[in-house]
Amino acid sequence: MYSSSVEFGELIQQDSRTFIAKLLLDGAEEITGSIKSVKITGGSNSASDFSIGSVMSQYIDVVMMDPDIQLEGKEMLLQIGMEVNGVFEPVPMGFFTAEKPKTDENTISFTAYDRMMKLEKAYFSELSDQTNSIAVLQEISQKSGVPIVTSGLQSYDMQKPVGYTYREVLGYIAQMYGGFAACNRFGSIEIHTYTNSDYTIPTSRYWNTFKHNDYTFLLDEITCVTGKNDSGENITISAGAGPRRIVFSNPFMTQGILDNVWSVLQSFSYMPGSVKILGDPRIDVWDVVIVRDLNGESHRVPVMTLIQTFDGGLTTEISAVGKSESEQTLDYKGPKTKEMDRYYAQLVLLDHALVNKLDAETARITYATISNLEATNANIESVNAALGTFRELTTNNLTAVNAEISRLKAEDLTAINASITNLDAVYANIATIMN
Repeated sequence: MYSSSVEFGELIQQDSRTFIAKLLLDGAEEITGSIKSVKITGGSNSASDFSIGSVMSQYIDVVMMDPDIQLEGKEMLLQIGMEVNGVFEPVPMGFFTAEKPKTDENTISFTAYDRMMKLEKAYFSELSDQTNSIAVLQEISQKSGVPIVTSGLQSYDMQKPVGYTYREVLGYIAQMYGGFAACNRFGSIEIHTYTNSDYTIPTSRYWNTFKHNDYTFLLDEITCVTGKNDSGENITISAGAGPRRIVFSNPFMTQGILDNVWSVLQSFSYMPGSVKILGDPRIDVWDVVIVRDLNGESHRVPVMTLIQTFDGGLTTEISAVGKSESEQTLDYKGPKTKEMDRYYAQLVLLDHALVNKLDAETARITYATISNLEATNANIESVNAALGTFRELTTNNLTAVNAEISRLKAEDLTAINASITNLDAVYANIATIMN
C-alpha cells in the first residue's frame, strides 16, 4: 500500500472528500482541471480461480476537455490526490501510453496502457543455454526497455527460454516465486506475492453489502505440468495434498522450486468476495485488506481485481476469486497470456521472419531455391531452371506452359511438337522426318 502523509490518511477517512487528477505528459506538460473522469482497471489474478503467474496490464480510460495537445503515443504519469493543508499531495497511479483519442466536439476520450504492453514481443535470448531467473529478468528488461525489479528475489537455475514472448517468460518466472507480475506506480515491473496491509474497511465505508462466499479459501495442493513424455502424457510434479488444488504448466519448474512455492502458499487463506468502497488511491493490487461484514466478522480479502473511478470524487472496487472444492476442475492453466503469443513467437523464430498467413493449399512464392522437389502433380506456368537451382525434379505429372531447363534427363519422353537445335542420339526410331 502506498505510503502517504498522516494528514492525507486522516483526510481520506472523512465522508466528504474532493480529489484532483493530473496527467504529466513525458515529464513536462501538465493536464489537470480539464479532466472529467478517469477509470483505472488493474489486478493481480486473471483467472476465475486462485492462480499464480498472472501478468496483467493495467489501463486507464480518460474523458477530458480537448487540451489541444498531441496525446497519441505519449507516455503520461497519472496522479490522483487531495489538497492537504492547502498543498496538493499527489498519489502516483502509474505510467500509461495513450492510444488514438476519440474526439466529440470539445471533449476527447482515450485508453492508455501501462508498460506491461511493451512485453508483447517475441523473446530472443542471447544468454547461455544454462542460465538463471535473475539473468533472464535482467535481459528482458534490457531488451524491452522496461525496468524490472530483481532486488530481493532468489536466483533459480533454469534453461534459456526459446520460442516464447517476454510476457510469457515473465509469467513462468513469477510462478517460480509463487506470485504474479505487475507494473508498480513508478513504471517498473515487480514480482509480488500478496501482502497484509492492515487496511480495514468497516461497513460505513462501502456501498450495499460485502458479497462473499460462505467459506474461506485454503489451498491444499499445487500441481505443475512441466512437459510431456515420449507417449505424449503430461509430466507433473506436486506439493501438498488435498482436494483443493490448482494445476498449471511451467517448463522451467523443478520439484525443489515448487516446494519453495508451496512453502509460501500453504498458509495463505482468504475470503473470496467483492466490495465497492469510498475510494482510496493508495491501495495496491498485491494488498490484502480486511473487510468487516454486517455480522461484525472480519475477512481477509486479497486485491485480485482493482477498479478506481475518479470524477471529482473517488470510488474503489475490490474483488477476489476462489472456487470451492466442487467447482474446481483439473484443467491446468499457464500464465494468462494470449495463446497466439506462442504461435507468434514460433513463427518469428523462423529466421526472425513473421509469417502472416500460410495457406497449405495455396502458396504464392516469388523466389525459391529448391534442392529436391517431389510432387505428385505439378502445374507450372513458367519454369526457368538452371542446373544449380533445381538439383532434382521428381514429379509424376508435370504440366508446364513454358519451361527452360538447362539439363533434362528422362527415361521416356513424348513430345507432340519439338524444335531441337542439336540432337545427339545413340538410337533413334523416327516414323516421319520433315525437313
